[in-house]
Amino acid sequence: MSKTKEKNYQIIASKGSDGSRLLLSGDLSLNNIKSIKDELLTYMNKSSNIKITVKDAGNIDLGFIQLIQSFAWTSLKSNNQVDIEFDLLPEQQKLLQNSGIKLKF
Repeated sequence: MSKTKEKNYQIIASKGSDGSRLLLSGDLSLNNIKSIKDELLTYMNKSSNIKITVKDAGNIDLGFIQLIQSFAWTSLKSNNQVDIEFDLLPEQQKLLQNSGIKLKF
């Protein structure tokens, strides 16, 4: 008997006049990286202008940051526009800054 893993992150998509908007929240870690990647690629194939906001991240790690960076580079290589904004807790910001990660893409 297989056990289905419950999704513990959220991607909320909306469409604006200037493209797609994605709000990512929840467990943004290696635990969910494959599912998050698959969903992001789906949106990338649907829109040439995407704004991503990372907010209310219960968990965030460097694997997720690498995924977002890769997504941004891939989008730009495909002549797509991508804007990424982080709204993190001070502890999360400090952790990433101490790791040498700049949160401006």
